[in-house]
Amino acid sequence: MASVLFLALPLIVGCGGKKPAPAAAGDSKPSASAKKTGTYPTDATSQGFLSALTSMTVHNFLAVDNGGATVVLSTLNFTADNEWSASGYVDAGDERMECTEHGTWTMEAATSNSSATISWVIGTTDCAGREPGTSTRAKIDIVGDDIEVAFR
Repeated sequence: MASVLFLALPLIVGCGGKKPAPAAAGDSKPSASAKKTGTYPTDATSQGFLSALTSMTVHNFLAVDNGGATVVLSTLNFTADNEWSASGYVDAGDERMECTEHGTWTMEAATSNSSATISWVIGTTDCAGREPGTSTRAKIDIVGDDIEVAFR
């Protein structure tokens, strides 16, 4: 597999999504307040970063250049249960192929409420040129409604 050099990329971030309706009385499904939680550093700074990152939807994340084909994750969400999901497309110049990915993620102790290094692993993907098990590590800086990513 060829080495790929990644540069820091500014990303546009927005808040969005609808909250699920509360469970009806006697419903056997867990309520929205009974969310799963993941394993993260427990210090206040890391918890602040975790809260900020998991409340965002990252838009138009440039994942990788696969020898002429670019993977753009139109939406990318990190959740508090150590999972992430994305939908987007592979742009091969004259062809655009829609795709989705899902996986797990972890974080190192945050250096501030807006900065931490995270790692994510592809669990499933139907994006051409991407493989399950591929790991990415990056320093994420949350700047207002945007994030900046420096791949490690």
